[in-house]
Amino acid sequence: MGNIFTITTATTDIKADAAGKASAIFTVTNTSNKPIRGIARARSMGSTQQGWLEVEGETEKDFGAGGIQQFTVNFKSTGPEAGKFPFRLDVASANNPDEEFTEGPPINVETAAPAAPVKKGFPLWLIIVIAAAALLIVGLILLFVLRGGGEGNPVVNANVRKPGSIKIPDHDTQQSNVTKPAPIKISPVQEPSPQFIGVGTDKILYKRANLNSGWVQVPNSGSVTGVAVMPDGTIVGVGMDSNLYSRATLSSNWVLVPNSGSVTGIAVMPNGSLLGAGVDKYLYTREALMKTWQQVRNSGVINSIAVLPDGTLLSVVIDNKLYTRVTLNSAWIQVPDSGSVTSVTVMRDGTILGVGMDSNLYSRATLTSNWILVPNSGSVLSVAEMPLAK
Repeated sequence: MGNIFTITTATTDIKADAAGKASAIFTVTNTSNKPIRGIARARSMGSTQQGWLEVEGETEKDFGAGGIQQFTVNFKSTGPEAGKFPFRLDVASANNPDEEFTEGPPINVETAAPAAPVKKGFPLWLIIVIAAAALLIVGLILLFVLRGGGEGNPVVNANVRKPGSIKIPDHDTQQSNVTKPAPIKISPVQEPSPQFIGVGTDKILYKRANLNSGWVQVPNSGSVTGVAVMPDGTIVGVGMDSNLYSRATLSSNWVLVPNSGSVTGIAVMPNGSLLGAGVDKYLYTREALMKTWQQVRNSGVINSIAVLPDGTLLSVVIDNKLYTRVTLNSAWIQVPDSGSVTSVTVMRDGTILGVGMDSNLYSRATLTSNWILVPNSGSVLSVAEMPLAK
């Protein structure tokens, strides 16, 4: 067997939903130095039935030398039993599938037993109708009794004064005896602008006054997986569908950016152009927010992208280490002792912020210094620095 592919996935344990459905994404890399066409097949293992598995979309894809493709396998259990059901993804060469193939890592899908049927009790609506009818009857009886049984003259309270017998104090006299309170001046309290915004592991935005303060949740800000800020303060997020979304302020709503998929991370250049890490792990450029993505050749395989103050590109590659690239078309160069992070951003002063494998923030003053844990900084997926308040 010739392993000409490597197959990886983000996790090997997933949970099915209530309908018994789950999905797993596999990243497949051609480790050879020649183009090749690969065929993907989902393989059942253990007690998993083959009919529960399906490769989404095209099962055959072309790989360049060192190229990367992604395959999604959908799982749908049709059995009532709960348990863990394993499967894997195999990829073979279309030219020689019997000898040139690779078996992927096993994925365990955990399914729960169907919920027990809920026993129906006495209808709630009938109780409400009965109670309303009872109240109506009691009200009619009280009305009948208080009005003297409906016969004779109504009861008159002899102690009730006639309209002309009540003395109303003179308006001027009344006003003179009242001390008017001094008007209270209320000055609006303006909350200081946050220095950072981040995406929590719950896919919701959080703000942070400075690097040493705590995270505060931003209401109605989900669901995104990455974030960046334009020079004019516009916030740009990466949605769950890998499209870009923008919001003018922290309190406004997300608005879909047309033709903006498919990326997993973004960075903003000082001139307002964007850099994106595509779902195919390649680098993309975008002249402006409303323009289109253009792939940068020979730029894979990245998970996150940022820009240093001197214009050098900084990325996190799939090995969770930092790499630099002097220009768009130069080669990636590994930064020594720079792992392990999942995403990266650069502050205005050049300080590098990385999200560690534990979802905490880490900082390093320069490319060659060490990572230092930022206290009380978890749990986030991505972080960006807000522009200076004008």
